[in-house]
Amino acid sequence: MDIDADPPLLDIVNTIKTGRNPELDWIDGNAASDEIATALAAMANSQGGTLLIGVDDDNDGQQPLITGVDDAQHTIEKVLQAAISLNPKLVMPLPAVVNVVEKRVVVAKVADGLPHIYAAGGRYVQRKGA
Repeated sequence: MDIDADPPLLDIVNTIKTGRNPELDWIDGNAASDEIATALAAMANSQGGTLLIGVDDDNDGQQPLITGVDDAQHTIEKVLQAAISLNPKLVMPLPAVVNVVEKRVVVAKVADGLPHIYAAGGRYVQRKGA
């Protein structure tokens, strides 16, 4: 499902300008499943949060760059595979696809207050800050 990024829905451009925080992270659109799994586990073991896939930090020290994803459906499948690869499996809402600056960004949400501690690749991780 595609969502146009209008302010009340999701303003990703302004959101990433505020920087990473314990409840917000982003990774490149070409991220591997294990990188996605680690980010999801860290959020699940903390306060939950939002993972934006299709935002790149490698922008010569400038603000993060919205690069988008090449194949939104494939990226959603990678997110869901990453979620079920955790131990225990992470149940999460279906990620959304948001159109931002003519790019497609996949938005994965992890609820807060989950009852388990999640491991990614045998490691327990947690978000502590930006």
